Amino acid sequence: MGRCFLVFFLVGIAHADIFDFVTGGGDESKMKEIADKIASLKVVESSQFEEAFNSLVKKLDEALEQRKLFCLGEATGKNGKLVKVENKAECLKEMKKDYLYSQDQILEVKKKYLSTIHQTQLKRLEESHLLLRQNIEKNFQ
Repeated sequence: MGRCFLVFFLVGIAHADIFDFVTGGGDESKMKEIADKIASLKVVESSQFEEAFNSLVKKLDEALEQRKLFCLGEATGKNGKLVKVENKAECLKEMKKDYLYSQDQILEVKKKYLSTIHQTQLKRLEESHLLLRQNIEKNFQ
């Protein structure tokens, strides 16, 4: 009996280590907090912005997986307890709400970023066109 418990205990720890989850953090979702960080990013056309954005999106995915494990009763919360069976549906509903909110924030940041890139491209196009017109005027006087 003791060996069986030990095997299940070690398998549980290995499962958490494989997926790089922090056990004990499932009862308080970090998804909304991460989504707010994504929304507060200063949108600029740079590799630093892209790295920060991608890093936060990865953290969001990890938080989603952690929350899902907690809601399904496969991981414990900070208090070391599993979610109660009668609270699983509510937990999943809250997870869904937070995930939808997060995806909305990601969409808005992506739209701002694409708009920034588009504005830069339009500016370059205008400059190129102006230079072309100047060359035509100069060559055909």
